[in-house]
Amino acid sequence: MTADEVVKYLQSYLDGKLPAGSEADQQGQGAAIVSCMDGRLNAFLRPFRFVIRTAGAVAEPVEGSLAVAVESTGVTLLATHGDCLAYKAAIQYLAASFAGQISPGNVVANLNRPDTKAVLTAINAQRPLNALPDPNDQRAVAEIGVSYARQWTASNRTDKPRVGLFIDLKSVLATQPQAWVVSYDGFAGPHLVNFLGIHGMNSQAISRYVLREPLRH
Repeated sequence: MTADEVVKYLQSYLDGKLPAGSEADQQGQGAAIVSCMDGRLNAFLRPFRFVIRTAGAVAEPVEGSLAVAVESTGVTLLATHGDCLAYKAAIQYLAASFAGQISPGNVVANLNRPDTKAVLTAINAQRPLNALPDPNDQRAVAEIGVSYARQWTASNRTDKPRVGLFIDLKSVLATQPQAWVVSYDGFAGPHLVNFLGIHGMNSQAISRYVLREPLRH
């Protein structure tokens, strides 16, 4: 799959559409994913409708939701919290995989640590822990990326730190994928806005949709 095909596939998957030809697709069933972004945030975001929302029939993102911003050269994943995001090796692996690169041996070794595997267990239901997708298998990588996202939003959100994950693909323009892990608790509001703005998110959208007081249900 080309970089453009990966982006289209990921968009389709996040829009509640399973891969064409899959058994569930043939039965007319879609993925259980609903909207937290409607494309009106700013022109930078493509107006695909449905990403992930975890609770309530509201149009605004809630704590634990995932936003996906797509631009012409890459995809950025922003998760508003989640303890499993703290595993640097997993993030490095995903970043390299999304960019079609092979992860260094030390990253793979860290992924095989028992504590990391304990976290990966819940998000890797589709394949054995010792059979993480080949970074060159972009469809499998996109699927595990979605699995990560769904696990972040499905987990118990009580008393967990707000952590954001940014995977900057830009695989066409960059030789080294960039990944950041951000603890929201470590930033005052304007500093977080500045940080996210530097990495491609509109400051007005950040203030309204990321820093707003989370809805409670």
